[in-house]
Amino acid sequence: MKVNSNSKHIKNRIYKQFQDSIYDKAPVPAGYDLLFDYDNHESGFVGKVYIKGNHIVVATEGTDLNSLIDLMNDAAVFRKRVSKQF
Repeated sequence: MKVNSNSKHIKNRIYKQFQDSIYDKAPVPAGYDLLFDYDNHESGFVGKVYIKGNHIVVATEGTDLNSLIDLMNDAAVFRKRVSKQF
């Protein structure tokens, strides 16, 4: 099945908006509502849940290279251990 490249581009642009939104660089994508916002300072985990009708998007922040907690969590994953974020 051939994927319409325009459709794929639109989806990628929407998901980029979610990425920017989680870092507070852009508003929530049009038509979506922020359902849940979670920021755990102890573990370093940050996530947001967006909803539009029956479509739900869960977005999480990546590693902040200036955060000791994030770097320690990444190191735990590489050592095949469970980090605080899980």
